[in-house]
This record gives sequence, structure tokens and C-alpha cells, in this order.
Amino acid sequence: MTINNVNAVTKRRAINSNGVIGTFYDIYRDCVLKRSHPIERPSVTQIFDKITCESIDGKKEKSQNIFQWINIDDDLRLSILLNAVPRTGVVELAEYYYPMGEYVRLLHFLCPNREYQLPHNYESKNEGFKSIVREVDATHIITSISLGIDVVVVLQLPVKDKIIQNIDVALRKVGTRLKDSRNDSCFAQEDEDALKSITEIKVYSNIPELVTMTSFLEVCQYIDKCKHKHDQFQPTEYTLQPIEQFTGNADESHGLYTPF
Repeated sequence: MTINNVNAVTKRRAINSNGVIGTFYDIYRDCVLKRSHPIERPSVTQIFDKITCESIDGKKEKSQNIFQWINIDDDLRLSILLNAVPRTGVVELAEYYYPMGEYVRLLHFLCPNREYQLPHNYESKNEGFKSIVREVDATHIITSISLGIDVVVVLQLPVKDKIIQNIDVALRKVGTRLKDSRNDSCFAQEDEDALKSITEIKVYSNIPELVTMTSFLEVCQYIDKCKHKHDQFQPTEYTLQPIEQFTGNADESHGLYTPF
């Protein structure tokens, strides 16, 4: 994005689930501001079918930069590390201070299910929109929202090599199943027993119910069912468009946002 490109669109991981279509957004603080006008929930514009489910070893290089691994952009990662944004949802993982290592596994599951968009010519249909823009210290407006499930689970394993091998096998089967419920990957009783031997888990998610769970099997079962319950979904990503695109004024006091 160049500094003169007021039409540039920014995709941002939804670390604050309070955003709705038409909400003002301050991208420098990554915070949702007050809503511009009441908007009826628009129709779904896109249905996604891609599910990400990956597990990694705590001693691998990816575990040393977890936010990069789960595809959080550079700007937001910096804000997280500087503690400049609220650490909520998957971002609360920044508060996990225990060392990674060979007895730790991480599982990331991301299922953006559907997208809603701002109605076309929204600003021209809402009287007083430009005056409201001038009253709000916003850089962007949320023009579309992807809803779904975003979760990272940190697993502490027992210090027993044979059991760890069985857990790793079971985790691969779990990943296959969560990506496609029709594929049970020959998940057997021995796999369930292996996962029950996990000594501790910590869950970070945009779904509040998941965060309180202490059983990995319970987490997996909830995710598998929740994939088909749209009322459970929370924002996973915001599409942000510069305020200048709606006002036609490229000389706002906050300046144009230029990402790293």
C-alpha cells in the first residue's frame, strides 16, 4: 500500500469481537469505535469452505513466532508485542509465559464460515454520514466481516516418549477429522486414551465457551459440532476501508495508514 492509495483495503484479524458492519475503526490502536448508523444485518455475500487445522511441536521454529504461524499480519503482531492492543481471543496467547519445548504441542484451528458486507453506496444513502466521520477519530470503517471459529490450544504432554508418540499420531487424526467431519481417520480407542493422557491444556479463542474448557477431547468435540452452528460464530476477520474513501477527503488529521 502506498501513502497515496486511499482506496486500499486492509484485512485485519478480529481480536475484538465487538465490530459490526459499518463500525468505525482506529487501525493505529486496533480498536472498534462507535457505530456510524444502525444497519440491518446484510445478506451473506460469501460462504467459505476452507478450514485450517495444524499442530506443531513446541521445539520447532514456528513455535517461537506463534502469531506469524497463525497468520497475524506484521502490524498487528508488533502492536501485540508492545502491548498496545487488548490481548483478547487468540491474541491472549501473548500472556502464555511458560517455555515451549519437546513436551509442548500447539494446535490451531481456523474456520471462517461466512462473510457479510456493507451495502453498496452506504455513505450516499445515510444523511449526515460525513459529519459523523469528522466527529470520530477513526481511520477506517468495517465494510465486511468474516464470522467463524478461531482457536489455539496449548497442550502440555507427559514426560513419556511412547505416550508422546501416540499423542502425535492422535493429533494428526484429530486435524484430519476437524477439517472434514466425514473423515474419521480411523480414530480408535487408543487414540482417545492417548489424548486423555495430556497433562494440561490452555485454550485461546474467539468463542468464549472454548476458553473455559480443560479437556482437549471436549474442545475437539465442541469444535466439530460448532462448525455447523452458525449462531455460535464470532468475527474472525475484518475488512477495513479508509475513511477517506467515503468522504473523498485525503487530508484527514490522522494521516493515511501505511502498513509495514
